[in-house]
Amino acid sequence: MEIGIPLQRDPDPKFAGVARTIAQGDPPRWLVVGLTQFSPGIGDDTSDIDIKPVVEQMQGATDTLIKYLPIFGDLGFGVPCPDEVAIAMHILPRIKEDLDQLAKRRMGRPPDAQRDMCAAVVAIAWKLLHGRVEPQSIPLQEACGEYWRACGGKQIGEWDLAENWRRPIERTLTLDFSWVKDFLVAVQKSP
Repeated sequence: MEIGIPLQRDPDPKFAGVARTIAQGDPPRWLVVGLTQFSPGIGDDTSDIDIKPVVEQMQGATDTLIKYLPIFGDLGFGVPCPDEVAIAMHILPRIKEDLDQLAKRRMGRPPDAQRDMCAAVVAIAWKLLHGRVEPQSIPLQEACGEYWRACGGKQIGEWDLAENWRRPIERTLTLDFSWVKDFLVAVQKSP
C-alpha cells in the first residue's frame, strides 16, 4: 500500500540556495520541500529539551487507543468501522513498539545528532540527484555547511570550513537513515 506524505510545511525560499548547491543547478521543487521539512531541529540548540515525559505521554495515549479503538468494530446496526480507525488499529501496535524502544534508550540526543542529520539529508538528496556520495567531495561538504547555516546552525570549530563535514558525512553512510530517503522519494512523487 502506497501512502501519501502529508507535508507539514510549505517550501521555505531560504532553502532555495542550498537546493541549488545540492542540485548543482536549478533544483527540483521536491528538494526545497524536503530541505524545509527536515530543517526543524537542525542547527537549533534544542538539546536541553527533556523528551522523556513526552514519550511517556505518547505511550499512555497509544495504550488507551489500542484498548478502546476496537469499540468501532462493535458499533452494530451495520455501521462499518471507519477506514482511518482500521488503519490506526493496524499501525498503533507498531508505534507502541517504537515508543517502548525509544523509552529504553538514554534520553537526549548524541552530541553530533544535529550535524549527522544535516549531513544525512544533504547526502541522501545528493545521491538521489547525482547517483553517489563521496564524503571528500568539497561541493557536497559545502552544501552541508550551507544547509547547516540556513537551519540556524552556529559556526563549527575555530574555522567554518567545508572539511568539517567530511566525518559527519562518513558517519551518516554507516547509520540507518533509510527513512530520510523514503521521505524524500515520497516527496518527489507527491503532487
